[in-house]
Amino acid sequence: MIYLKQEFSKDNIMVQKTIREWNNNQYSATEVAELIKELDDRTKSSQAGYNSIDELASKVKVVEQGGSGVNVDSAYEVAVANPNIHIVNDVSDITGDQSANAGKIWELQADIDCAGAVIDLSAYNITLKDGGGKLTNFTSINLGDFSTDGNPNAVYFDQSGTITGESLDKIVHLEWFGLNKNAHLLSGATINGALPDHIAIQNSMAVLPVDGATWAFPHNAKMMQGDGTNPDYTYNDTPYTGNGNVRPDLGQPSSIGVLQGFEFFGYTNLTILGNGSTIIANPNQTNITSNKGFDFRDCDNLSIYNLKYDGNVLYRDPYLIDYNPYHIQHGFGIYSSDNFILENIESNNCVMDGFYIGKRSGGKVGQGGVMRDCKALYNYRQGMSVVSYDFCKVYNSHFSFTGRTISLVDGRILGTSPYAGVDMEGRHQDSWLFEGCTIEGNRGAGLAPHWGTFNSTVRNTTFIDDSLFEPQDVDPEVNGNNSYLNNTFINSTVDLNAGGSTFSGNIFKINNEIIAYNVDGSVGVISSPIILKMQDVRNYYAAGTVRKSIVSNNFIYVDAMSANFLDEADPAFTGVSMARILIDLEDVVFEDNEIINQISINDVGGDGSATIINLTGKGSRINNNRWLIQPDVRTKYPNNIGRMSFGYYPSSFDKNEININYGSISTFDIQSNMPKPDIRGSIVRFSSLGGTIDGDEAFKIHVPNVNGLVKISVPNSTSQGSGFAETWLDTSNPSYRNSPIAIGASESGWYFSDPKLSTNPKSGNASFMIAARHDTSGNSNLETSIVVEWFGQNGDTFSEEQFFIERADFAQTASDATFTGTETDWTVTGIPAAGYQLLVNNSLQVLTTDYTLTGSTFSFVTPPGANDVVMYIPTDEQFRKVYTGGKSGTTAQRPTTGGLDNYTEIKFGAVYDNNETSQKQYYNGTSWIAY
Repeated sequence: MIYLKQEFSKDNIMVQKTIREWNNNQYSATEVAELIKELDDRTKSSQAGYNSIDELASKVKVVEQGGSGVNVDSAYEVAVANPNIHIVNDVSDITGDQSANAGKIWELQADIDCAGAVIDLSAYNITLKDGGGKLTNFTSINLGDFSTDGNPNAVYFDQSGTITGESLDKIVHLEWFGLNKNAHLLSGATINGALPDHIAIQNSMAVLPVDGATWAFPHNAKMMQGDGTNPDYTYNDTPYTGNGNVRPDLGQPSSIGVLQGFEFFGYTNLTILGNGSTIIANPNQTNITSNKGFDFRDCDNLSIYNLKYDGNVLYRDPYLIDYNPYHIQHGFGIYSSDNFILENIESNNCVMDGFYIGKRSGGKVGQGGVMRDCKALYNYRQGMSVVSYDFCKVYNSHFSFTGRTISLVDGRILGTSPYAGVDMEGRHQDSWLFEGCTIEGNRGAGLAPHWGTFNSTVRNTTFIDDSLFEPQDVDPEVNGNNSYLNNTFINSTVDLNAGGSTFSGNIFKINNEIIAYNVDGSVGVISSPIILKMQDVRNYYAAGTVRKSIVSNNFIYVDAMSANFLDEADPAFTGVSMARILIDLEDVVFEDNEIINQISINDVGGDGSATIINLTGKGSRINNNRWLIQPDVRTKYPNNIGRMSFGYYPSSFDKNEININYGSISTFDIQSNMPKPDIRGSIVRFSSLGGTIDGDEAFKIHVPNVNGLVKISVPNSTSQGSGFAETWLDTSNPSYRNSPIAIGASESGWYFSDPKLSTNPKSGNASFMIAARHDTSGNSNLETSIVVEWFGQNGDTFSEEQFFIERADFAQTASDATFTGTETDWTVTGIPAAGYQLLVNNSLQVLTTDYTLTGSTFSFVTPPGANDVVMYIPTDEQFRKVYTGGKSGTTAQRPTTGGLDNYTEIKFGAVYDNNETSQKQYYNGTSWIAY
């Protein structure tokens, strides 16, 4: 590099004093002259008043001090010595051969009427500069690759024609394209001079780079979309008749008219800065797909901030149904696009959906989106549809009032099914998150994690007068296992059917009837609503495709004293249902829930079902729950308040607090407790719940299919008298019995079948099953419970589901049985086939396996009569009541065989303590002998 030593005179005129030596050699005069000329070429300006540092300083000083009449950008560009400006004052400055101005800054200093010209500037690589003018009345302009001076407020074009090209600027400002920004003039259906801005929006879109563009809206502008000139679809059905909507005639194209919506295809890393602006559809726009909102397809890494779209559905008054392909008039549609961001976006009053997130036909399943602080209110079909999109997170967003707008023309509903706040049903919605959202008053479901929604979470979200609805998919691989955590449901319902749900930490607040939105637009109420319903209809849990369902730590409070619920004493009272629960899920865990003032009255004094858990599902755990009724509520409803049904025998029912005024249709006493099996290595203790059992029922005890000893302890019911019996069985020796403890007068009222191979209905594994039945006359209902201890003989351990006690129907009633014969030899007819054991009044009368339809010998004197109950059981269920000792009593109370309340066998040597004779006696095989 050559270094010049320079000094400046008082007049700021540069004077050369010396030339620095280079390797001790001075430059020649010719060389110095060339250097000076080159310096002049680099620094001198041909514009008067800009040729010295002092002159430039004076210009800059005016700018710094905010002097009027000075263009900041122009001053800056001149200050950096860029004189390469082409002044544009006439159409001739932009037409014809402009090669001489290629690469220059084109400053538009006047409004230029292009007289409908087609202008091509694509060869010139121009930079547009705001000089106060713009191009108007053109047919089209091709800018090619171009730049601007970066002024966000500059206006270079009006909206007379189309513009193409590609901006090289970092940010493309929508303002450059001649926005009218006067949609604030709209008054309902009246235009009031408002002008459309869709052409300016489309022109600015047309110059965006396909990768990495930033598109900036003006701050807080209000723009009108569309000019209202597009045609509508044709309809054979007459619109506006009745209250139903109609579909467009089939065969006509969906995209008729001129596109006045905003379509993006294949853009990457596009950022849209809405800056608080609003786009509202022209109230005269027809409801065709060409008048859609924003449509993004294959646009990965799309980001949109602070923008509002208003579809103006009230004044556009659509009547079309959801019918493909005439149904994509969404506010924001995002198709097959990964990793989008929507932040502070509103999409309201849209002709179809506020937001549509999904997969285009033939496209990929997108993934990785984020929505924050968005709103979708009063839309026609959905607040948001999700159709095949994975791994999206939605924070603090509002999806409400879908289908709630009423036509000003004829009062019909402006909407079409499903009317949801959020509807997810594309057969592939994996791992969505809704966090801190609000869902209120939608005509359909508030949130529907529908077909194909799985592994998703809804957390800290508020539902108001709405519903959470989760159906079950026919494909088990893309279904269920969703979590609903710490949400609030205000007069709202939950209906979960996919299976594998975790429903925990939620709060229900009920102070009114559950709302139903009628077809005519009116609001009604749901009769006997269920606020929490959970099922697995296809039993995917048993198939292993969904996890165990958990319902825990939920709080349900009914403000039953609210005036919205009539007093039972009110003459108009016809029943009330508040906070009903229905859960039918195999192995469901229902723990640590609190339900206050749950009421279900069918009519005055009529009990309705309040809580139902597992009508058909098996193995539920119902522990540590509270069902409470406040005293003033009990005064308001003094009679029956509802009943509980815990259906199929639970695996555990422990430490529940249930108000004593609830009725029960359960098979056990709901005030009793049954903890889960206590497993200590190969020793397991488990029990049944207390409750009544009929003579034609049995406790079926299932233990692992390995050798083991089984001890069964049974307390007598009140009707049997005070007593307790303990019996041991051996799964390796089915006929073995040992009854070391038998206390009370009726200890022989229970007997047990031989252990036999079976299938544990809870675990599905092979088991040994032992049936326990009572032998009390008249098919009596006896109330008791049993405790079982299992001792594995090989030391193996097993999981708790291998130990199960179920109460089940056992014997079959033989209503047509008749008996003929003598005192010791009776013939029976009316039994379906041979090979059964016979029960009369629930007493086991045939004790051997050689029973036939004729010739059987019975040990009763009087044959059964018309009022006796006759039943039969298969002989492979071999019941035995074996006395092995341990009883004390009078001579008359000594154990005998045959008949009611008696034994099938007395073991040789069994001891009896005769307290009448003060003797111990033993059985010698035929009689009792004193020691």
